[in-house]
Amino acid sequence: MSIGSNDKKELLARMDISDHFIMYVGGTGLNKNLDRLLSAFSKLPKSILNSYELVMVGRDLKHERSNYQKQLGDLSIEDRVIFTGQVDDDLVKLYNLCDLFVFPSIHEGFGLPPLEAMACGAAVIASNKSSLPEIVGYNDILFNPFDDNDIVEKIMKILTDSEFRNEIKIRGIKQACMFSWSDSAERLLKIFEKYVKNSGRDAASSNRCDHINAIINHVALMSSGLSFDDKDLIALSISISETFCPRNKSKPMVYVDVSAIIKQDDRTGIQRVTRAICSELINNPRPLVDIELVYTSPDDSEFYKANDLINKILKSGSNNFDDEMVVFCTGDILLFLDFHPAVAISHRQKTQFLRNKGVLVYHIVHDILPELRPDFFWPELCSEFHEWLLAVSNSDGAICVSRTVADDLAEWLKNNGTRPIRPFKISWSHNGADIENSMPTRGLPNDASQLLSQISARPSFLMVGRIEPRKGHAQVVAAFENLWADGIDANLVIVGRQGWNVDEFINRLRHHPELGRRLFWLEGISDEYLELIYATCTCLIAASEGEGFGLPLIEAAQHKLPIIARDIPVFREVAGNHAFYFSGKEPLDLARGIKEWLALYRFGKYPKSDGMTWLTWKESAERLKDIIINDRWYIKWMWDVDKR
Repeated sequence: MSIGSNDKKELLARMDISDHFIMYVGGTGLNKNLDRLLSAFSKLPKSILNSYELVMVGRDLKHERSNYQKQLGDLSIEDRVIFTGQVDDDLVKLYNLCDLFVFPSIHEGFGLPPLEAMACGAAVIASNKSSLPEIVGYNDILFNPFDDNDIVEKIMKILTDSEFRNEIKIRGIKQACMFSWSDSAERLLKIFEKYVKNSGRDAASSNRCDHINAIINHVALMSSGLSFDDKDLIALSISISETFCPRNKSKPMVYVDVSAIIKQDDRTGIQRVTRAICSELINNPRPLVDIELVYTSPDDSEFYKANDLINKILKSGSNNFDDEMVVFCTGDILLFLDFHPAVAISHRQKTQFLRNKGVLVYHIVHDILPELRPDFFWPELCSEFHEWLLAVSNSDGAICVSRTVADDLAEWLKNNGTRPIRPFKISWSHNGADIENSMPTRGLPNDASQLLSQISARPSFLMVGRIEPRKGHAQVVAAFENLWADGIDANLVIVGRQGWNVDEFINRLRHHPELGRRLFWLEGISDEYLELIYATCTCLIAASEGEGFGLPLIEAAQHKLPIIARDIPVFREVAGNHAFYFSGKEPLDLARGIKEWLALYRFGKYPKSDGMTWLTWKESAERLKDIIINDRWYIKWMWDVDKR
């Protein structure tokens, strides 16, 4: 395509682009590797940086420029990077005018932008990962997407060697000619024909097939020198299925994502919530809504039916079903019940696609502590969590596990959220407490009876939860060392796996002189065993400095177990006046509190947990459905116009 000098001048002036520029086209997902592209661009020699701009083309890029602002400033390239937003009619012209097209993605199903750029005569370099080597066809224009220096080297080679640049432009046009839409359409038609032939469809199905044939014929007429591999043919098949959705839409379908627990059940508190809610949703169907458990992965944008988990819940004993792919239709609902940040982050584009076609997307938010208290978490987790929250804020809403978390999220959105096109809805619903209805794990160790006997021999205080800095284990153990030194004969029972940044404490715990006598640590025990521990202990200690809910408090109340809790808002919300509260972070602060509680306990004047209100998992699941189906929201948040 030849572009006249006047047209070129007008286009570049209108888009505020200089005469010479490097170009990227695509999305903003983590797989696109844009942080690395920006870093590599900043490392180009000054002579190149002063002569070329980096033009970033994509619908989401202009809206998300603010997310890159700090990086651009740190790299000192704010004035050399242009975010155009979506470009339609002028895209081909930009492909033609760019000096170089760079595609740094680390994972693609196909990789259409570099093929489009080659077809338009652009010089193209691309990542050597995933499907891209197959698309661009030549090793000498591929780079390691994780190596800034390799990207810089390839950029410099193109920009400084005009003979090589012209060679790869010619090669790129020839490579693009190897792909055709008509060939792809013919292959796709054969897939449909084979399916129809083998399935013995009736006349009505044949009519549907006629519609499909018509679609394929239209696709074939869209020939532009491009083609897709089998993965993309499957994607096109899905698109056709979604367009001609055969499902009876008399009631909505709620798809519940359980991706984390499908990958690995670590028996954490969050995963216990996932198991419990799923069990109630599947075992107690409602006439007004259909429920389906689904899963996906960070490197696959499609969702699949979680048949194995469904069979376990229904106790059907069958595992002969394939996990068929999910086809979303307008009016469906997708609920991210499980906490799997990588999935939510990598599926941001999928989420927007679903929302645009009329699917509502919601997330369960258990807490936002990595944002509120980053000192309790490792930096990589905080960074990922921030990206996850941004992904959550670009959905239709969030259901929090407590009113405290709902208020925290609303405040965070005011200060950090992206501008929503539609209202972002927030609600909250407490978790349940009846472990027997949470798909409990089973099994007792051989020494269970002996340990339970030791626990029952004297007053025993219980801590439940993963051992992490914020949970207060170090303060509690030190407090009990003070109590033991003062002659108070009591047990401390710790139930929970080792978490992050507690190696020194764990070493101290493993070599503690009271371990196995008055100090007990139970790692990764079953729910069945935990029930017996609750029933045997005297009091629960909830010493955490930050929680989203505090499930052990509810489980303790179910067992009528008294509670000593740190005085934080969420524990006040959950336990109210039915717990004894302590303040202070020193061991003596807690030791004094335990002594005071023991004095009250001796005379029966301690706060009783019996009167604490708590939900069963069935009630919790019903409230969850009620919020989603009947639109019962606590807050509907929109961008504050005055802040713009």
